[in-house]
Amino acid sequence: MDKIVIVGTPFFSYTQSVHSAFVKAGYKSICFTFPKQKAVIGKIPILKYFFNMWFHIKNQGLFLKLVNAVERGDTVLFFGINYFSKNKLNALKKRYNLKYILWFIDSIYSFQPFYDILDIADIVFTYNKHEVDDVKGGNAKVLFMPLMCDSQFYYPKSLPKTVDLYFIGSLSKRIEFFEKLLSEIDKYQLNIIIDGTYSKHKLKLRKKKHPYFYKYYRGEKLSASEINEMYNKTKLCINLQPSQAKSALNIRTFEIAGSGALQITNGNKQIINELFSTENEILYFNDISDLASKIVVVNNNYSKYETYREAAYNRVINEHTTDMRVKTIINELNKL
Repeated sequence: MDKIVIVGTPFFSYTQSVHSAFVKAGYKSICFTFPKQKAVIGKIPILKYFFNMWFHIKNQGLFLKLVNAVERGDTVLFFGINYFSKNKLNALKKRYNLKYILWFIDSIYSFQPFYDILDIADIVFTYNKHEVDDVKGGNAKVLFMPLMCDSQFYYPKSLPKTVDLYFIGSLSKRIEFFEKLLSEIDKYQLNIIIDGTYSKHKLKLRKKKHPYFYKYYRGEKLSASEINEMYNKTKLCINLQPSQAKSALNIRTFEIAGSGALQITNGNKQIINELFSTENEILYFNDISDLASKIVVVNNNYSKYETYREAAYNRVINEHTTDMRVKTIINELNKL
């Protein structure tokens, strides 16, 4: 039986999804996740000092687990994250003749410790398509691999469409965007819910400045199954591509489509049309005014767009699942 050791991100269930896909593919899979960083307490010097000590000890313990887990000739997959030093990883690789795979789920420039180990990797999968050329030149084989949907968590359910418009995601840099959008569509009396992470203390300070955002902000922290339920109850989901997705699509693109929901997004239209279609699968907007007008059109003619969400769902199931991404990794491993 082939074996893989996965060291991955602690966020959501992504690492566990990849682990499960390898098990389904017949691999013996051993899975570890790094501890979560706590950015908030880093603002207080004494707490930052003790947290950094704790984080360092945790990572030392995780590295020892990795050392004990690997055997000669094994493959180690670093999924979305790395905090180990390059020197330690390089020594371990040479000692056990390991193969290293790096799978970026964000820009290669977003996380320095991950970027630092590029030149000791055997295979690199990039988040942005254009970053393939940025990485080429070393010893690794470099390929673009889009993100994906885990159909264990995101799938269609027969639920009434009780929500007209829904968004979930990071909000800290998007308050002004939503304030302007919601001020334009507030008069249509739509059932709008906005969830996502944002400091409640800051939100209270901005209540007078952003009344429309505050009106529709619920701010629930939901599990994957709860998010899937919200997608299934919603007529139209807003999906905002992050600034670092220059030639990529965020994971919500695949998860919304995988749930069978209709979405409208922005970002790199060329990459959207490589992975989906803006003609009959995913709606696209150029700016806030364009988004506002399309929200109204969709809610007035929702049945017209049923074929969009069905086509996007079929695209995900046939091309963009976690199982398919893992099969790509296995195929590339077999070529080494």
